[in-house]
Amino acid sequence: MTEKIELHSLKPENVLSVLNLDQPGLEEAKAAAARGDRIAALAALREHYRRRYPKPATRPQASQKTIESAEAVSRRVFSFLGYAPQHYPEPMDWEWDPRGDIEWVACMYRFNWGQRARRCL
Repeated sequence: MTEKIELHSLKPENVLSVLNLDQPGLEEAKAAAARGDRIAALAALREHYRRRYPKPATRPQASQKTIESAEAVSRRVFSFLGYAPQHYPEPMDWEWDPRGDIEWVACMYRFNWGQRARRCL
């Protein structure tokens, strides 16, 4: 039988207690934590991950079609499966099925439309 794992949020003051600060590159964070300087330890941890996973120097340019699609999403206008675009009123009703096609609702829940918006960031 699979063990059930219960997830819970950590209080900010407990984050460092669950991390293995003995890993290479975390010496500065470990030293700050040892002297009781939680803010400096967290800052060192942040800098470690920024060095380890830097932002790309350049990002790909979104096509005009992608930009237009992302702008439509920002106005709550969605189009899937070859159907005409549909405008979702506020508040957003994620289960609304304007085309009478359950696959439309499935497309909403897959959040593929979010990728278009992300490419424009």
